[in-house]
Amino acid sequence: MKEHSFSIFSFLIKLSTAVVLIAAVYCIGRAVYRYCHHTEDTTWCYEKKLSDEIGYCWSTKHKQVYRLTDNLILLRDLDWLIVPDDPNQPLACYSKKGKRGFIDRKTGQVVVSHKYRHAWLQSDSLAAVVGYDGLVKFIDSQGNIVIADSSFVYEAEADYQFENGLCVMTDGKGCRGMIDKQGNWRLLPRYTNIYASDKDGYWKLIEADGYISVADSEGKFVVERPSKDVEVNEDVISVTYDDHTIKLFQFDGQLMSDFAYNDISHIKYGDDEYDDDAIGVCKCLKYEAGDSYVGLMSPEGHRITGPVFTNIKGVAPDLYLCSFGYETAILLNGKGEEVK
Repeated sequence: MKEHSFSIFSFLIKLSTAVVLIAAVYCIGRAVYRYCHHTEDTTWCYEKKLSDEIGYCWSTKHKQVYRLTDNLILLRDLDWLIVPDDPNQPLACYSKKGKRGFIDRKTGQVVVSHKYRHAWLQSDSLAAVVGYDGLVKFIDSQGNIVIADSSFVYEAEADYQFENGLCVMTDGKGCRGMIDKQGNWRLLPRYTNIYASDKDGYWKLIEADGYISVADSEGKFVVERPSKDVEVNEDVISVTYDDHTIKLFQFDGQLMSDFAYNDISHIKYGDDEYDDDAIGVCKCLKYEAGDSYVGLMSPEGHRITGPVFTNIKGVAPDLYLCSFGYETAILLNGKGEEVK
């Protein structure tokens, strides 16, 4: 019967082979784990939570979306990702290989693959996208196209987002109008630009000749083409006309005041009306209106002249040097009558 002999050399070979195999399996497993899971990056890194479940990492090495519970990477090699400030809007927009898509910010799952040339964040639960046909379309939270029209032509610098049920839309010819959430034109595209005003639900519409109209969230005109200088703030619509007068309108279009101004000041007279040593204060007041033009106002606050002067200087207690520009002036009394 043949006896088995122990060989230390054979044992060492087998042990070495086993160690190498174990090390190889460990390295491969570690590499696979690191590839599949987000790990702390020692380089510069920006971390953002898309929701309680999903995170986003933007570092010098990579840009990726991962699950916060186990750091599993759900989307990698991104160009960028933007998440809306409104937590009620479920889609985050991302770019990969220069194309745009959307993910669900709560699950991290791709809702729309990166296939669009341009895309915008959701607004009023709709997101605008532009395909390679150059047309603007709108998708819902499931990625379904719900608004599409061959007249909605993409133009650079335009911002296709709904606000109070309306969205500024372009026609590819340099004109802008407004559509509703059903894709219907509320205002036909005949404006060079349209801006949301400081007053929620009101829009400024700029025409080719510079005149401005104001429309509400229904697309109805509040004031139509009154001037080239219209301001809409939280309290009132202020219109400055070509003659520098200012009128105020309510948000239903009703005239609030036909004599508004920016400032009122006393008029001093003497060697230097701006100096504390001036002789005295004139009877009438000076009011400032549009474009810094000024006019005379009575002590009781009534308009004596329109705002047609660039400056008014006191000459005597009730005598005023009223300037047109820098070189021409006339002399008026307290009744607005020219003194010759």
